[in-house]
Amino acid sequence: MCGGGSRVVFLPGLYRATLYAPDGSNVPPFSAAIMSWFVYMLKCSDGTLYTGVTTDVVRRVAEHNGEGAKGKGAKYTKARRPVQLVYQEAAVDRSAAQIREAGLRKLSRIEKEQLVRSVKL
Repeated sequence: MCGGGSRVVFLPGLYRATLYAPDGSNVPPFSAAIMSWFVYMLKCSDGTLYTGVTTDVVRRVAEHNGEGAKGKGAKYTKARRPVQLVYQEAAVDRSAAQIREAGLRKLSRIEKEQLVRSVKL
């Protein structure tokens, strides 16, 4: 098991490890392969950051950009297209993803930008 304060982050061509369960305990790295929920952050055309959760990041980003299912993108991003994926992170379940999303939303803009810069897409 990995130690210390980081989380599993899945990015194209990149894997960073330590994952925490909702109770704060470490989850063995092999469990990351079965993750089905993700927290993601988008950069909107006006420079603002939007955070959400999904089971399919690629599909959800396309929806935010008006592709795919009609009317499925968030109201916030509809007026701020195009959006670009700048961060994503795996979670053990929907609850853990939503808890992490709430935590990310509470970060200051500077803290969010530091998090985004720490992971290169």
